[in-house]
Amino acid sequence: MCWTSGSSGSPKGAMLEHRGLPRVIADQVRAFELDPSARSLWLLRPAFDASLSDVFSCLLAGGELHLAPELDSAFTQERLLRALGERGITHADLPPSLLPRIPADQLPSSLRCVIIGGEAPDFPSAAAWARKLTLINVYGPTECSICTSLLYWRPGYQRAYIGEPLSAVEYRVGAEDGDEGELWIAGEQLARGYWQAPELDARRFVEHAGKRWYRTGDRVRRDDAQLYFVGRVDRQLKWRGQLIAPEEVEAELVRSGACSRAYVGVHQDRLVAVVSADVSAEPALRDHLSERLPRWMHPTDYRFQLDLPETPSGKLDLSSLYTQVAANGEPQSPPQDLLEIVRTQLGHVDPSKSYFAQGGDSLGVLEVLSQAESLGLRLKPEQLASDRPLGALQAGDAQSEDTASGAFLDADARACLDRVTTAIPRGNSGERSWTLVTGATGFLGARCLLSLLEQDPARCFVALVRAQNPEQARERLRAACDAHAPGAFAHLSGERLRCITGDVSRPDLGLSKEAYAWLLANTHEVIHGAARVNLVLPYAVMRPANLLGTAEVLRFCRLAQVSRLHYASTLSVFAATDRCPAECFERDPLDLAAQVSGGYAQSKWAAERLLELCADHVPISCYRFGLITGDSHTGYAPSDDWLTRVSRAFVALGCAPSADLAFDLTPVDYAAHAWASLIDRARPAAFTRYHVSNGSVSLARWVAALNEAGAHIKQVPTETFEGRLGTHTVRTEQAHLTLATTRTHQPSRLDARRGLDLFQATGVRFDCKHAEEQLASLGVRPPGATQTLLSSYAAHLLEGARG
Repeated sequence: MCWTSGSSGSPKGAMLEHRGLPRVIADQVRAFELDPSARSLWLLRPAFDASLSDVFSCLLAGGELHLAPELDSAFTQERLLRALGERGITHADLPPSLLPRIPADQLPSSLRCVIIGGEAPDFPSAAAWARKLTLINVYGPTECSICTSLLYWRPGYQRAYIGEPLSAVEYRVGAEDGDEGELWIAGEQLARGYWQAPELDARRFVEHAGKRWYRTGDRVRRDDAQLYFVGRVDRQLKWRGQLIAPEEVEAELVRSGACSRAYVGVHQDRLVAVVSADVSAEPALRDHLSERLPRWMHPTDYRFQLDLPETPSGKLDLSSLYTQVAANGEPQSPPQDLLEIVRTQLGHVDPSKSYFAQGGDSLGVLEVLSQAESLGLRLKPEQLASDRPLGALQAGDAQSEDTASGAFLDADARACLDRVTTAIPRGNSGERSWTLVTGATGFLGARCLLSLLEQDPARCFVALVRAQNPEQARERLRAACDAHAPGAFAHLSGERLRCITGDVSRPDLGLSKEAYAWLLANTHEVIHGAARVNLVLPYAVMRPANLLGTAEVLRFCRLAQVSRLHYASTLSVFAATDRCPAECFERDPLDLAAQVSGGYAQSKWAAERLLELCADHVPISCYRFGLITGDSHTGYAPSDDWLTRVSRAFVALGCAPSADLAFDLTPVDYAAHAWASLIDRARPAAFTRYHVSNGSVSLARWVAALNEAGAHIKQVPTETFEGRLGTHTVRTEQAHLTLATTRTHQPSRLDARRGLDLFQATGVRFDCKHAEEQLASLGVRPPGATQTLLSSYAAHLLEGARG
């Protein structure tokens, strides 16, 4: 009988048979290179099942097993190093948490092999140890006889790989053996079951494909031929509409170097991080996460303590940590001003800092705006998301208006002209056989790249990706493509696709001189889809990526004398203005007299204006896309897109306004196929505009589709809807609907919120004649806003909401 560690619940007795142990030990003896010269330290407690491995692997190899009672009485890193050195220890099984506490250069020369397991190690520390000696990561649940796989750690690893299965073990990923899911284990090492727990047996030990499997509860993902640990299935949580594996956030917190261990959990709509550091580490933790994780994965509340609770085996005591997180309550009285609203949401507030500087995020902005409205504060999203101190906003600065006129944006675009017009075209002696693609990791960009790879097997692409190295860039691109069609990236890319790391907003695209020169010599065409997409952030934040990035791409195109630049724009350059006509034609230039709302629309408007000004210098095709929605066949769409968020809010509220509203609906697969097809067409004009849209859908039709899929939404008068909004208790959902339906219940506020209005297509027709004539000749036609399409979207959306 072996007892599980109980790190995430009460310990359970696993009834293990002796026959599983010999194969484990034999495989470990070979992997650890144990022989009669070995001197192994027995550090783990005898009650811990892994200690059986330490004892038997050493003794059966003929080595010496050393006990160190002085470490049991008063364990310190110094005493451990002394014991290792004085005894000439060659092998040791150590908790991963020790690695960052002991510099690798202090390890004794006698130490040849260190075994770690139970938790993912700190990657920089593991790399340092792996350069010094053989570092082996072992993985395996108690229910499968201690250990089921081994991994020789390499210094360059940045993932918690679980290694190769032992000789008597078989792995699969879920019932379908896919690329991501729960790890299942089969083999002679499996336990008979749990002691006096038949219901648990039935859940965890299952029959499938003629074999008995143990469902580990560990979520893993494939990386080529290797599996790596993503998180626990039973710890996976949903926060603000997003599925989060807390282990991913914890790993990044530790990787920052500002703390040695971390725990992340949710309590009362806060994502809380408990870290082993003092409060001075908070800025470093927040800065690191801002570079490595999307904003919705950032903790809103940090708690600091030097030592986190552990189980007897040295793992984090998750049960104790969960209790600690839940012990911190919310303020009892409702907030009365802006600072109290932010304090309630984030757990802290500093009037001298901006909202984002204190850990706020885009989704949180919506919540704050919604609550501030009830207090009479007329904040704009751009103001809260700017760098203005919260104290200044509360004192009245919130009433000031940010300039967003076409004249202002035109002047800003003209200020970027020098970047393009002063670039002197240079001779091009290269093969000019490559197409440069930016934005290929985006939702639309990834799908377009797959279409281009598929329709022209001879075409070669260079993808510019923001990443730390080309390997990480290729992994980001693979993940983005596989989200649309699993396995398609590996099948189509081959040698025809190169990934380079760069940033369109930086000079020379963030490339080295050598890489930039190679691109100039070999690029014949550019597809520019890179953009920062966020409906909340102000123009000043969106400008570097969306306007300056476009200027830098234009400069490159002029220098390289490319045949054409293909630019992804948006119909919001019309719809997000106060002068949107009833019919928008492809030939229409931007309206310089318009007032443009929202940082995203403003930055795309300014970028397209720059294209108009540069049409004499670079041949350009500009593609204005409608609201990009999910796949027309599968319904797949990012869970954080605006339509999904607002629709789920309608479902949660149970009602929608009966007003005559409409939104644009352009499936991503159609948009990508249309874009890829138009890219390959002949374009004699120096500047060509295309509208790519599938038409609009009324709110009434969309509500009907949601109801047919299982929702219960009533369409009610605007006054009733507004009253229901005011009493709804789920802040995130209330914020979505308050801001997305402004034109119905607060029309006087529409100018300030037009960028967040889901129903910008109300009363507007987007002419697509030129694009659709070109596409029809290629056999490409818009799917139309059919009932089948709406039903597919609704079913996928509600399934995600339930998950």
